[in-house]
Amino acid sequence: MSWVVQAALHSKYINEVIIATDSDEIAKVALLEGHQKIKIYKRSEASATDKATSESVLIEYLQTCGYGSNDLVYLIQATNPFLKSSDLDAAFDLLKAKKADSLLSVVKSKRFFWDEQAQSVNYDYKHRPRRQEFAGDYMENGSFYISNAAELIKTQNRLHGRIIFYEMENISSYEIDEPQDWAVAEALLNFRESNP
Repeated sequence: MSWVVQAALHSKYINEVIIATDSDEIAKVALLEGHQKIKIYKRSEASATDKATSESVLIEYLQTCGYGSNDLVYLIQATNPFLKSSDLDAAFDLLKAKKADSLLSVVKSKRFFWDEQAQSVNYDYKHRPRRQEFAGDYMENGSFYISNAAELIKTQNRLHGRIIFYEMENISSYEIDEPQDWAVAEALLNFRESNP
């Protein structure tokens, strides 16, 4: 959580960092960052279940705390420690420059995919391209999203209107969802820190 909170705090465009949680421990750790931009939003029972969507939390927060029709909301996932404030700022600039309504972060994938019927999805296996010549696809990395607050409420979706993406470095495709992911993320972070 600290990695993404620090990235958000150092973004020149983010005015408030809202930690939405039902955990007193997480709230306490977040407040240890000691920054005036940080606010804790106590999630309701309904939005704190394992089946609750991120949209349900965003909508609950916006309806409870209010918003302006032109306000933009970043949804930042704490499971991706590779986020940098420069990503958040560049994505905002891109959203404004392209006059888009919402944005998602992605990484370029040069993997060959197959479906459950053993059919190739994104390439012709009879004419397998060399990786260097394969354009690849863009994969949602779950790091962050930017949405217009009013449209998010109206559509009930973080992505709406004219959608664009912001490409992050490939390392950001790794998320911490399982205990073993800690070891991978820690090794990658150490590598990135020692090879800027």
